[in-house]
Amino acid sequence: MSSVRRVLSRAIAVAVVAASAGCSSGGPASVTEAGGLVTVVGQLTAIDDATPVDGGVTLTVAVQGEAIETLTFGSLFTSPPPGEERIALYQRIAEAEVGGRVRATGERREAGIEIVAFEILES
Repeated sequence: MSSVRRVLSRAIAVAVVAASAGCSSGGPASVTEAGGLVTVVGQLTAIDDATPVDGGVTLTVAVQGEAIETLTFGSLFTSPPPGEERIALYQRIAEAEVGGRVRATGERREAGIEIVAFEILES
């Protein structure tokens, strides 16, 4: 991701968090950890989907005030090919839109939280 795009994504994230502060209708934003898995609930502020060019997906989620969590989903171009569950997980991720509320569960890695479950929540 270029530095300009990264700065714009962060600026959008801050604006979205500021605009949604105090809005209780969408439910609380949170990060919980249990059994080695992290669950993030918050507002999606940026999507970088590079799967069409053999990459993965990076999602940015605003949680708890001004906190930001990075969610990752790796490439589908693997050997052996991905199974039906992994493809279905990608399809759920691909349906998400910036500004929507999401719940994602995964393992915390150096680059972010590697998604193993993903859900789009009603606002």
